[in-house]
Amino acid sequence: EGIYVVDLDTRDIQQLGGYKDGYGEVQFSPNGQFIAYTTFDSETGNDQVFMMRNDGSAHIRISPLGTDCDRYILTADNRMGIVCIPTDRYGDVTDGKPTFYDVHLNEGKVEGTQKISEAEFYNVFSEK
Repeated sequence: EGIYVVDLDTRDIQQLGGYKDGYGEVQFSPNGQFIAYTTFDSETGNDQVFMMRNDGSAHIRISPLGTDCDRYILTADNRMGIVCIPTDRYGDVTDGKPTFYDVHLNEGKVEGTQKISEAEFYNVFSEK
């Protein structure tokens, strides 16, 4: 499995990496420079949010370790909102309460991550 991009002019197809556990929830950043995606980590039993450049380079983990994250949204102002469920080291959900994160990005790198309230998350990252 992998993520593929197609050049609409030449119709060339390029595979961007490939994880043994596959991909899901693939989304281009609003400026088209980066691709965010989720992948299942079979070692931890968790879904994780990653980001890479649009050429397939520079894969970085966005979601915090010890969480199961499969919902996120990218914004045009270099922010990403992530909803995660805390898990134990075996990937089992602990208390089941979601944690909301506001991730600040710069040139495809994480500049900062902070926990925010559910209300703030939906205020900042609500789809309009």
